[in-house]
Amino acid sequence: NYAITTVAGTLTVNPKAVTVTAQDKAFIYTGAAQSWDKYDVTGLVGTDALTAVVEGSITFPSESPVVNEVKSHTFTTGTPGNYTVSYVNGELTMTNAQVAITITAASQGWTYDGNAHANPLVTVTEGTLLPGDTLVATATGSVTDVSDTHSGNNPIAAGYQIMHGAEDVTANYAITTVAGTLTVNPKAVTITTGSANKAYDGTALTEGTVSIDGLVSVESVTLNTTGSQTEVGSSANTYSITWDNAKASNYTVTE
Repeated sequence: NYAITTVAGTLTVNPKAVTVTAQDKAFIYTGAAQSWDKYDVTGLVGTDALTAVVEGSITFPSESPVVNEVKSHTFTTGTPGNYTVSYVNGELTMTNAQVAITITAASQGWTYDGNAHANPLVTVTEGTLLPGDTLVATATGSVTDVSDTHSGNNPIAAGYQIMHGAEDVTANYAITTVAGTLTVNPKAVTITTGSANKAYDGTALTEGTVSIDGLVSVESVTLNTTGSQTEVGSSANTYSITWDNAKASNYTVTE
């Protein structure tokens, strides 16, 4: 009763959507570059699996945020054509560390020589800098005379930094500063007076020869002998000294 024409149907399987999402990761500054290659996959069926390559790197807090990018993927099981794979990137962030350190200016001593002396060196004396970090600091003290000596007279100049190459990473440190002490010690000088003798004649015996050894060359003093002996016997040939352009506190006198 029929003249039948047959037409085949079409069964279509469309690719399933799969998403590879790079994970976010927060770091604390360590002085080294940090990366995080972890990721999450959604949408795979059964035992199908894939691996992905995720790339991103962050070294300094100032770079936050850095893209943690899904670069590629490879199916380890399953048929790649059964899926449409899309990527979602993550973020890498970094916060400041709080590393406690103490930086200390140099202490040093000199014997008085009439010249100004300084030591600008500053070092880390407690705690440790993170890898790749360096201290940039200068001490500013200067001493010439013994009277310039006092505790903490070599302070650290303001504006000290911790650098990692060209990057200022000072914010990652809790810094305690300690001033150094520059010391000028007195210079030893020797004063020598002349000796003389005579037979008793009732008049005072004096001798005007006097010298000083060890005085800084550009400085001068005035010396006079004050010793006198009239009676039979002996006594020291004493002296008086006037510190012309020299400071008595810069010298220790021996006779």
